[in-house]
Amino acid sequence: MRGVHIPVTAGLDRTVQTVRIISDVEQIRSCLPGTVTVLELPIAGAAWAVAIAVRYAWERNVRCVIAQVDPSAAATITRLAERLSVPVGFYDGDLSDLALQLSAIISAPVATRSLLVAECATRLAEQRTVSGILRVIEEQLPGTHVALLGPRDSLIAGRPLDLSEGGAVVRAPLEPLDFRVGRQLVAVLTRGSVAWADTVASVLKIARAHIVACEASSQIKFAQQVQVERWTLQQVLGHHGSSATHTASGDSAEGDTDAAVWTGAREHGWRLDGMLVGAMILRADPDENFDDGFDLALTASWPSRRSEARPVPLGAGWALWEQIPEPDATEPADEDNLHHLRTTAVRALADRLQHHLGQLQLGVDLVAGVGDPAQGPNGLGRTLQQALLAARAARSMGSNPVATFRGLGARAFLAAADTPDLRDVAHNTLSALADAEDRDQLIVTLVAYLENGGSTSRAAERLGVHRNTVTSRVDRIRRFGIPLDDPDRRLELHVACYLITPRGTGPRVLPEVVSPAATAP
Repeated sequence: MRGVHIPVTAGLDRTVQTVRIISDVEQIRSCLPGTVTVLELPIAGAAWAVAIAVRYAWERNVRCVIAQVDPSAAATITRLAERLSVPVGFYDGDLSDLALQLSAIISAPVATRSLLVAECATRLAEQRTVSGILRVIEEQLPGTHVALLGPRDSLIAGRPLDLSEGGAVVRAPLEPLDFRVGRQLVAVLTRGSVAWADTVASVLKIARAHIVACEASSQIKFAQQVQVERWTLQQVLGHHGSSATHTASGDSAEGDTDAAVWTGAREHGWRLDGMLVGAMILRADPDENFDDGFDLALTASWPSRRSEARPVPLGAGWALWEQIPEPDATEPADEDNLHHLRTTAVRALADRLQHHLGQLQLGVDLVAGVGDPAQGPNGLGRTLQQALLAARAARSMGSNPVATFRGLGARAFLAAADTPDLRDVAHNTLSALADAEDRDQLIVTLVAYLENGGSTSRAAERLGVHRNTVTSRVDRIRRFGIPLDDPDRRLELHVACYLITPRGTGPRVLPEVVSPAATAP
């Protein structure tokens, strides 16, 4: 009974035998049990007449009374109906037409339910979003609250359901149509019979396929967008060396291909003008293999605000960049002010990357690097290349997953030259420590010791341990045959330690993002 407001639903699940239009309340006294009574105007709008009709309905075991009263009178009638447990409904449309519809439903309930299911199927096929599908179900099936739930009834889409409110609950698992485990459409019925619950179940089963199809369509569009972004960035970086004529507005002197590239960049909302600072994200373990869907998972899960850049697949990692705001017109545009602005931007991006990487729940460890600021599209490739070197170095930085190019020092050369052959040389150089049970701890201590010029006190402070602990470890390293006291071998040992420092166990041996020795880009 769409359009009928039924505040009192007690007894609605009982069988209905017939429908009768009532023009005089005394006629209710002759109604058979199981009758739905539809009051005609003017008595349908008179509160006193409706109240009498409810009392007579209780005496005759009438299934429901439908009237048409203003809201102020409806509250009094509702309280009376609740006390007598008589279902009562209020309808603002044509009461005679409603009575005819109810008669058709009662005389051919199976056919009516089939028509309703068919109408729902038609409306569901028109929807392109999960929220639209849920909305259609609730509009077409009165007294039904529906949501898409996950494992342990966690809410995925729709309004929260009160599964303990006492109403009938209808569940339609999305499996085997869905590749995700445990998802289901769940409907809570505030009223209705067993037959009505079967009707709702039929509609939910139809809706399952439309939900899976909507999500698949969205995923395909998203995958296409990610691939287009990948291609566009590759083209931008491929053209930057000869694109001095390109501007932020997309002007090009290189022909239709270049025009398409810059048009695509604008459509993605990319900022390629002004001063840019780039970042690269890599796997913490370079030998770990990802499935083909990880690009989509990372991009979709990236916890950035709408105004922030999101990762774009590039090579073996993911690139992103941000535009550094122009200096305030009221502030002097001197070198010191520009240096402070760019340094602050690098620090802010590094902090955000560290925060975002900590929020991801993808089951994979990632590291990131931030390059130095560079000007416009021609400089984008340079800042991203620097970020790539910093990200490679971050793999051996210890617990901090983000490094900056300006903080790398000599490690920038090591990151650029890092190859399997070079790592083999490093392992051979420190092979004497290979059999030590605390090998990783000894290497970390060796790094701190060399970084601090052989000072056990400063190394202990860096590692957060007692000075005697560092002294003991250094003595053990000497006993393994590592030539710590040979000045000609210290650089060799230092480089080897940089290359194989165990990720997640080492000290933060690099300078902070902003170091006193940092120079302007």
